[in-house]
Amino acid sequence: MQHKGHHSHTAENIGIVFWLNLAFTIIALICGFVLNSNAIKSESIHNLGCTFTIGSAWYFQYLSNKKNLDSFSFGMGRIPLLGAIVSAIVLSTSSVLVLLGSVATIEHGHSHSDITAEGMIWLSLLGVAIKGYAAYKTKNASGENERLVSLHMLADTMGWIAILATGIVLLFVEAPLLDSALSIAISVYILVNVVRSLINTFSILLDRVPAGISVADVKEKLSSINNVKEINDIKIWSLDGEEHSAIVKITPVMYGEEENKKIRQEISDYLSEYNITRIYLDIAE
Repeated sequence: MQHKGHHSHTAENIGIVFWLNLAFTIIALICGFVLNSNAIKSESIHNLGCTFTIGSAWYFQYLSNKKNLDSFSFGMGRIPLLGAIVSAIVLSTSSVLVLLGSVATIEHGHSHSDITAEGMIWLSLLGVAIKGYAAYKTKNASGENERLVSLHMLADTMGWIAILATGIVLLFVEAPLLDSALSIAISVYILVNVVRSLINTFSILLDRVPAGISVADVKEKLSSINNVKEINDIKIWSLDGEEHSAIVKITPVMYGEEENKKIRQEISDYLSEYNITRIYLDIAE
């Protein structure tokens, strides 16, 4: 119940971020053409991709809260990982497009003399406020789905800070390539973090032992439990990056319903320290 409550809170946060992002993206896209700013246009296109991925992440998070289905042994708990993969693909694609556009701008030496710098500054201040709030709402992300949404918002906040700095500079000096250079740096930062997140997501899908858990240490600890003669096998994996599961096969010293009940309780108490909430105990006959 606690885990499902956390998922509901996660879905609520993602929903708030989605509507904020959608509303501001529409405003920014219109302003990009009105202000004739390539930087704002690029960031708005990137934000459109973000809006799509946040919407899909919200939907997948909603699905993960639904009750277990017979066709899915562990329910819908891994659905958010699909949202994380979709988010990573769209975010990396949009970042590459922005990166290529910024490189082309530098190569061709496009001028920014007709940009309305004052408009850039006011719009970017609004962007920093909205994106910063959205990043704050998801800053304590624990699952890969919400973590990628948080990365989106952090990257967007940095992007609007860069546009703010560019607008201020353009008020005083002619620096046509500044926003492109900053855009390249932000795009590279996003791509590096997306790759890291994808590696972690696929590691979860491949049932890697969760970070911070040593199977050898767990086996040694469980072996010290009273009435446990031998630990035959231990399998530990993560369902979605937050909720972990374990299969423990043991041989007891003494058999009996009361003895088995005590063993189950001690194993459950110990593994709960690692956020292992699903425990499957196999007691050899």
